[in-house]
Amino acid sequence: MVCTHENLQLDVSSHVPESGYTRLPHEQRLAAAITSRRARGSPESFPTEDDLSHTFPGPLVLPNDLLSFETDSDRPQSLDLWFRGGYRNALSQRRKTIYIAQSPTIPQDIDRALSRWVDTTPRVPKSSLPKGIDPGTVSPPKVEDICDYLRAFYHPLEVKQAPFTLTYGKWDEASAPGNTRHKGSAVQLQIDDRVAFRIRARPAPDNLYRGQLNLSDILDVSLEALPKDAYALILLIDQDMYEDEEDNFCCGRAYGGSRVAVVSSSRYNPLLDSISGIEREHAWPASHCKDFVDSMCQASSRKTKRRKIEESRTSVDSTFPIQAALDAFIASKPEDDDVEALWFSRMSLTVAHELGHCFAFAHCPYYACAMQGTGSIKEDMRQPPYLCPVCLAKVTKAIQGLPPYQGVADTHYHLDRYQALLMFCRADRWKDVKRFASFGAWLEQRIKSLAQAQRKTVLDQENRSTGNTKPNPIVT
Repeated sequence: MVCTHENLQLDVSSHVPESGYTRLPHEQRLAAAITSRRARGSPESFPTEDDLSHTFPGPLVLPNDLLSFETDSDRPQSLDLWFRGGYRNALSQRRKTIYIAQSPTIPQDIDRALSRWVDTTPRVPKSSLPKGIDPGTVSPPKVEDICDYLRAFYHPLEVKQAPFTLTYGKWDEASAPGNTRHKGSAVQLQIDDRVAFRIRARPAPDNLYRGQLNLSDILDVSLEALPKDAYALILLIDQDMYEDEEDNFCCGRAYGGSRVAVVSSSRYNPLLDSISGIEREHAWPASHCKDFVDSMCQASSRKTKRRKIEESRTSVDSTFPIQAALDAFIASKPEDDDVEALWFSRMSLTVAHELGHCFAFAHCPYYACAMQGTGSIKEDMRQPPYLCPVCLAKVTKAIQGLPPYQGVADTHYHLDRYQALLMFCRADRWKDVKRFASFGAWLEQRIKSLAQAQRKTVLDQENRSTGNTKPNPIVT
């Protein structure tokens, strides 16, 4: 039976009382997006919690979600904490370029031993594959598309392909210097014709790929390859990865203070969905479907469950961003029609998230947000592509250190950034992909509400000049 997604969950789920998560009150969430030096304004001018939730719902916090295990969610990173943190790398005229390195090249004369570790074809039974799909013919996300998305997401920063080439090769353990000899399987990863690194390798524990490469070793490569004029470097990897021996796999990691990150596309491959239990029907924004959330939760008591349902079961006006996103999700075509576009839509979210860590953004517990931490691929699918008010304030503060946005009002930058993202989502290549169709609909309504808020600001100024000091409410 197909879910109609009739009602939306705009706040945390009924699982929260059983979890370690604590959501801060509405007033504290608003304050988290404002620096201590900035005038707080009149409470009458702030959006209400109900209004804001129609654009920025709360995090779902379902059973086994990463936030459900967070015991310090009541001490999150506000704009003020981020801005005053000594670990933050400020953008500068010298370092303002984001570089994206495409997955390392595999030599044509690859030997059998090496091919095992760098093979990118998932090992999926034919019965679990979409009809007529050959896993070997589905291409991973292209670095050019990742660059285009990041140019919009981190507008107006310059995003370029990395000026170097990475190549896999056979690691010769016998010829390695004595102090670098190791036991176990490994491959070589070389930067241009300069330096080669030993990358540990192992079989994938779940057998979905023939081999996995060690994330920490690849991060060492990214540190060496970081261009001098780079603000950050993201290294894309098509191979499966692991971080330590206890891991089944790892999709990505950032060394935020060092401005480098590595992201693997392997586990986002839609051909793994059936065997991995990935439910596409309730990917974002349908992850906020109330019936879906209820089905995933085990409430601590009947009383708590009843109260939560009464508070959060909502039919939302289609002019609100979250409902507009859901309407577009329902109307867009099935995702099997373009597996490669679906793959890219997943990868783009993770790359933008890891790049956020290079800006020193911590995981976000304030709202459902692209910077929210996740503990599984299933949870990844439920996260939104937008930044919440707190994380958007951080990006805005970072960008305002460079022209052309020095001294420019926040809303002016927000509108420019949203327009850049909308242009990406409405491009012919992406407009029919569910995530981008939904994000585009969300963006359209958000742009309308911000433009209306700008008009109200002008009216407020006119009122003050005539002696009427009552502010007009902010529209969210």
